[in-house]
Amino acid sequence: MAELRRENQKTTSELKETQKRLRQLTQTIRELEEENSILRAQALKLKEDTANRDLSFSRELQQMKEQLQEKSCHVSLSSYTHATVPTPTLSPAAKPPTPPDPGNSPIPQPSPTSPTLTPRDSPSDTHSLPAAQPLNTEPNPDRPAKPEAQVVLLMDSNGKYLDTKRLFPGLITRAKRCQNRGQAMELLRQDTLGNPQHIVVHTGTNDLHTLHRETAEAMTKMAKRASREFPDSRVVISTLLPRTDTPPHVIHEINMEISRSCAALPNIHLAHHTNIGTWDLHDGLHLNKVGVRAFAKTLKDVTLDRNPNSLAHTAAPPRNYRPPRYQQERQSNTASHLPAAPRPPAACYTLPSCPTQPQKTPPPSPMDDLRLCDEQSHPSPTH
Repeated sequence: MAELRRENQKTTSELKETQKRLRQLTQTIRELEEENSILRAQALKLKEDTANRDLSFSRELQQMKEQLQEKSCHVSLSSYTHATVPTPTLSPAAKPPTPPDPGNSPIPQPSPTSPTLTPRDSPSDTHSLPAAQPLNTEPNPDRPAKPEAQVVLLMDSNGKYLDTKRLFPGLITRAKRCQNRGQAMELLRQDTLGNPQHIVVHTGTNDLHTLHRETAEAMTKMAKRASREFPDSRVVISTLLPRTDTPPHVIHEINMEISRSCAALPNIHLAHHTNIGTWDLHDGLHLNKVGVRAFAKTLKDVTLDRNPNSLAHTAAPPRNYRPPRYQQERQSNTASHLPAAPRPPAACYTLPSCPTQPQKTPPPSPMDDLRLCDEQSHPSPTH
């Protein structure tokens, strides 16, 4: 019994020690798990930081590459612009050799059928001129600067037929192409156009299919930008021209909205093309010769602030004009639903009377004299 008790006590003590070790191991495992989670979080954060650094580094590298390309293009363009090639000159001592006389020359002349060397292919030309000097990439200070434009035209495709020399004679005029209002907004800056006296802008017709009724608001924003960027210039905004794919009343309403919105701007002047109709278009969109002439006259009158001689002229279609498709359909539809209009009175169709000439009284004939004598000799009875 005593031995069993001793073994039992020994086993109990060993079990207690084992439990104690298990508790220690469990505590150690928990601590290790906590440290492992902390290390995992740190590793994840480090990975994210590394990815962000790589991304920012790649962006900076791309920006540096773009800047380097822009600088290289600018340097090459400036060197190409300012490069001057000196004209080779011969010294007074080095005179060109005199050509030999064909009759006295012992060298036989080439026949007409034999191939001859052109001056470009002749090898003797390389020895007659001195070696070319290197290109001068430095800007020439003696070279006069390009004069600043006095009139700037921002035009769409309808302005490519304008002759700027005849449009504004005596003024330095430069024309720039802009297809829509967005391109005109980018060009309306002093660092691009300088400080001209007159600025003429004609665009917006190509924005009708994208902006529709908002074209007037977009044109007003463009006019405000021009007034703000060029306060000392006379800015002329050309209103929309007619198109065969857009009803005339829509374009008229847009032009009236532009007029109302730009009325308060100080240096903005509008050019209305009331003397241009759809009959002045050769393809339904672009002006023909007559339309270009009227278009140029209106722009010139408004830009130079002069009174046109044909203010009373109203747009009237020519005799052989055919209305566009939408007008024909509209006329046919309205004619089929509306009753016939009453015919005006016939007096409306009478021609003006021609001046009458005084009629001469013919002399009396012999028969009239006999009849008069007969009546006097035989008077008629009175009742």
